[in-house]
Amino acid sequence: MSYYDVFNGDADGICALHQLRLEEPRDAVLVTGAKRDIALLQRVDAKAGDAVTVLDVSVESNRDALIALLARGVAVQYFDHHFPGELPKHRQFSATIDTSSEVCTGILVDRHLRGRRRPWAAVAAFGDDLIEPAHALAASLTLDASQVASLRELGEALAYNAYGDSEADLIVHPAELYRTIARYADPFAALANEPVIARISEVRREDLGRAHAICTPNEEGGYTVSVRAPRAKPTGADSLCRSFASGGGRAAAGGINNLPSQSLPELVRRLEEAFK
Repeated sequence: MSYYDVFNGDADGICALHQLRLEEPRDAVLVTGAKRDIALLQRVDAKAGDAVTVLDVSVESNRDALIALLARGVAVQYFDHHFPGELPKHRQFSATIDTSSEVCTGILVDRHLRGRRRPWAAVAAFGDDLIEPAHALAASLTLDASQVASLRELGEALAYNAYGDSEADLIVHPAELYRTIARYADPFAALANEPVIARISEVRREDLGRAHAICTPNEEGGYTVSVRAPRAKPTGADSLCRSFASGGGRAAAGGINNLPSQSLPELVRRLEEAFK
């Protein structure tokens, strides 16, 4: 019997899996990629009797591959907070899915584990830009302000590493980053002792200022865009991104899956107007 752990390569996917494996250790094949690389189940070559755990990638984006796995006799456990569409009905399929705006996959796993690895759930929430839920999780742990700030720093570093159009754009491959994190039950120890996290944090500090857009060239000849509203007034990123085809997101953080290269000047103009 073989096991597969399939997860989004951002902070939420990494921390969700880490919580689960701290409580339920398993030697599994890791399947992951950049944040926007979400059609991951098609990479899983599982056979009858194998088991697959999926975290933080939508059912809707993986439906055909999921149905094919179930048809081959593979057991699939799913944790996710994205819109799933219609869920398959199968005796070997179990799903924990909640699309509420104040929930991430790390929070769903925290509920599943009854809070036994909650510091990592807070890291996941901070990394997914769910600031109030993250603070609520941290408050239940009676942490001081500096400890909460450390969890936020770790979550934002893990999240930042995942941005890019392909794995080649990332500072470190998410599977390797997960293996690094997996050595630590204590997130504070991971932040204090791992050079790769310090490296990501330094790159992030160099890259980020006020409201900004990160534009990564993609294979379609355009750009994959991530937009962040200013910290002092975290609104407007979603409406800006929705003004372009394939754009969307939340008030504080949005994205455009494929911005045509000729639209880049227009993005710059709208960014300047939106966040004067």
